[in-house]
Amino acid sequence: MQTSVRGGLEIRAAEPNDANAISALLTELGHPLEPALALTQIARIQALAPNYTVFVAVKDAAVIGLVSAFSTPVLHRALPVGRVSVLVVAGSHAGQGIGSALLRHAEQFLVDLGCGWIEVTSASHREAAHRFYRERGYAQQGVKFTRDIPERPDEKPPRETP
Repeated sequence: MQTSVRGGLEIRAAEPNDANAISALLTELGHPLEPALALTQIARIQALAPNYTVFVAVKDAAVIGLVSAFSTPVLHRALPVGRVSVLVVAGSHAGQGIGSALLRHAEQFLVDLGCGWIEVTSASHREAAHRFYRERGYAQQGVKFTRDIPERPDEKPPRETP
């Protein structure tokens, strides 16, 4: 998908040198991520192209927002489902339409991939985010359940038999 520039705001694919800014934005959102892991995650996501991407919003040469989106086939729908898994704008730039621009960019990315349905995820306590999505035509549907899978450092992989 092409880079978008409008009113001094550039939206483009994330690059490895954006890792520090992405780390800061995710920390601001409440998902702390060390810059080194952000760099690793950017590479992992880039390896899944064209079905997964991260876009960043840049203003005055600074990354001030990001959105991640991916497309996946699902058994119960004829067309792929798109998901916006992270959308965050630096608090110092909130209310300037940057989140809306990032969401539109992600939506177009997913439409271009043939998605017939788009889901967004948002923590239950983020009521302002819920309003934001409703104002843009999204409806709350269903309930999501999650479970952490604990690391098991003492568990060894099964031995191969000859």
